[in-house]
Amino acid sequence: MLIETSGMVVAGACDIQGKGCEAKKTVGPLTVVWGPNRNQINVCGSCLEMKIKSGEWEVEGAAVPSMKYRADLELINGKNVAIIEVKARPSNQYDVISFISKNIKLLDSVVFFVFVAQDLIYLFDKNAIDNLDMDAALKIKTDDVLTPYFSMLSYTNSDKKDGATRHSIYESALALLFRDITLCAKSVELSYFPAQFIDFVKGAQIIR
Repeated sequence: MLIETSGMVVAGACDIQGKGCEAKKTVGPLTVVWGPNRNQINVCGSCLEMKIKSGEWEVEGAAVPSMKYRADLELINGKNVAIIEVKARPSNQYDVISFISKNIKLLDSVVFFVFVAQDLIYLFDKNAIDNLDMDAALKIKTDDVLTPYFSMLSYTNSDKKDGATRHSIYESALALLFRDITLCAKSVELSYFPAQFIDFVKGAQIIR
């Protein structure tokens, strides 16, 4: 079934309720997708991934041509894409430039790359991507922009000890952040991001 993402994230119970569902009994962040008849489906991250991996669902416009892996989040604005990669450990445990070189650099449609670690967010524009320039990347403390969303998602100290849970929470928090930017929510602190990136996100679809 071909589905289309709406770019919206809502709270509630998942409509799919599959195995490993993140929002069977508790209220969770859900991605809103449209079915073939424009019927609204609210789906959690686990069920969405399960449906796509099983081949039951195909997301219109979700794949970046020539990409060797599936991104955690994609922001699609026309023919241009921002790739969001979420990691569960501190930034000093990753070779970000090597990751870009292997997965991102040769993709012409990718104009922004956001690498999110436990402590830092790295924002690369097209120039920094092409030149593999770590120094040119904007560095933002993760907690500075995601803390309000951690609170919304009831992110606890026990969650922080589990890598898989931490990854899921970070991904959901980012989806909520980008949703708020697209909706021009007044609660979002935009000063951490360059205007060019904000303008891109405002016109983008969020693919999760």
